[in-house]
Amino acid sequence: MVLVSLGTGEHTHPRTFDEIKDWGLVAWARPILDVVFDGASDAVNYQLTRVLPPDRYWRFQVELNPGHRGFEQALQIAYGLAEDGLTNDKGIPKNLVQAAVLMELGETRVVGPIRMLVPLLKVLARWGRRRGVDAALVERYVRY
Repeated sequence: MVLVSLGTGEHTHPRTFDEIKDWGLVAWARPILDVVFDGASDAVNYQLTRVLPPDRYWRFQVELNPGHRGFEQALQIAYGLAEDGLTNDKGIPKNLVQAAVLMELGETRVVGPIRMLVPLLKVLARWGRRRGVDAALVERYVRY
């Protein structure tokens, strides 16, 4: 008999001491929940590795790394602009500077013939950043 354990994913988010040194009770609430819920799975895995021989127990676990912060922010901004009617029917911002800033924030790569516009989009994104377009979009639409 072989026991196969399929995990649902393990959340990983390394934190530095400087990041957490001033956390209060509220800031610790979410990370503690991750520890509690992952702890049960880790305990069962530990016990089974001690009880069953290595060729009889197989654990498959996916590591869930945090997403790219800029990409996550770009998604929230894009949805916000769409909700405010500031995009076309394909979800592209009507304001070209906002579109350029959004593409840069999310590290979007352009392919095909439109790729010829990348140098112009980079200039527009830089211009928008200097004028605070990126900060205004983040402040208006980014919630977490």
